[in-house]
Amino acid sequence: MVSNISFGSTYVVKNEGNSEIAFDKFQDFILDKEGNDKASVGFVETCAPKHSPSYCCEYTAVVPSAQDSSVETFCLYHGINYSKMTNKELLSFEKIKDRIIRPKAGMRIANINAKKLEEISKNQNSNYDHCKKDYERYFANDVDYILKSGGSIPATSLYINTNGASIEDTLHYIDAYGAENLNPEQLSIDFCQRTDDPDQCVYFGLRDLGMKHIPVCVDDNTYKLCEALGLIE
Repeated sequence: MVSNISFGSTYVVKNEGNSEIAFDKFQDFILDKEGNDKASVGFVETCAPKHSPSYCCEYTAVVPSAQDSSVETFCLYHGINYSKMTNKELLSFEKIKDRIIRPKAGMRIANINAKKLEEISKNQNSNYDHCKKDYERYFANDVDYILKSGGSIPATSLYINTNGASIEDTLHYIDAYGAENLNPEQLSIDFCQRTDDPDQCVYFGLRDLGMKHIPVCVDDNTYKLCEALGLIE
């Protein structure tokens, strides 16, 4: 597997603790890097309305490791205060699990065996391959930024539904005959987007990091089926 996740560092520059001139210089510098040097840049307003004396905002820039020196030299030369996080820190599995957003009522986080889910999806109704292709073609950079920004991570929402039979009957079937003997298309296995981010593709970014048991958001019935299918860590 060729990972879409590149390595480097994440820089955060806030208007607090920097002069307006210094902050504006960093803004111009980092937006130029976004266009020319494969940096990923995010801007957020963190408190108070614009033009208020207590207005707060910040830039978060994820840059390839080859660009670390130029960012730090620029900040040093212009007296710009910044904080730095390395991808090695941000992308440890324990740190990632700590950053996963708590699910809404009626949902829970389950750590899913990635290899088993992929195998089961091959013979069932599933959008697994569709979401994987979307990730590889369109959303790899967006997911890369989500994972490296240091902020909260929206877990992919996984839903497993039974086709025709009740969940109780399906659970009995799996118990009697084993998950390996499911009929083709006996289940529907789907990743669903639940935020404005491409959260349906976060699963594949975590898989590319090498996670073998990937946190996903599931409802009660999906959790029961995942347990029966041997997908839960």
